[in-house]
Amino acid sequence: MRITACPRCGSRRIYAGTMGDGVLVGYTTKDVCRDCGYQGMPLIFGMVAGFGFAATENLLYGMKFWNEGFIVLISLFYLRTIGSGFLHASATALTGYGYGLKVIKKRPFKSILPFFLIAIAIHSIFNLFALSSQITNQIFGTVIAATFAVTLLILIRKKVLILDRKSMHLEIQ
Repeated sequence: MRITACPRCGSRRIYAGTMGDGVLVGYTTKDVCRDCGYQGMPLIFGMVAGFGFAATENLLYGMKFWNEGFIVLISLFYLRTIGSGFLHASATALTGYGYGLKVIKKRPFKSILPFFLIAIAIHSIFNLFALSSQITNQIFGTVIAATFAVTLLILIRKKVLILDRKSMHLEIQ
């Protein structure tokens, strides 16, 4: 499939973007508009930023728990990768979506705030579930937190696919 017109300005002057254009090859369309600079899905860019943050946070936690033993370390990375990684990807995707709407639709900067507040609320709910496991010494809260994060990522992915199909004029080659 190939984009034949820019979803933002309608221009037919489309070219294959590179990493220098900010295009994440393999994650979204690599087509960039020569007239307005449209570069694909802001949800994807937000998700990538969230995964990067979560990976850094996981490494820091890993260094903290290094002396606790191999099983504890592997368990920590497994739970944090699923829970924290998916949570940060989903929450940051929402903020990225708000920012993308600001840029693409030329909205004021304050238009990002509702998306940012939703991301904060999502993170707070996740933390509440995770904290409940520490307080009660039960794993139930952690399981719910991880399930919550996985569900969010699935919903965000579906939204990406819907927006991708809806916003671009595609032509099958």
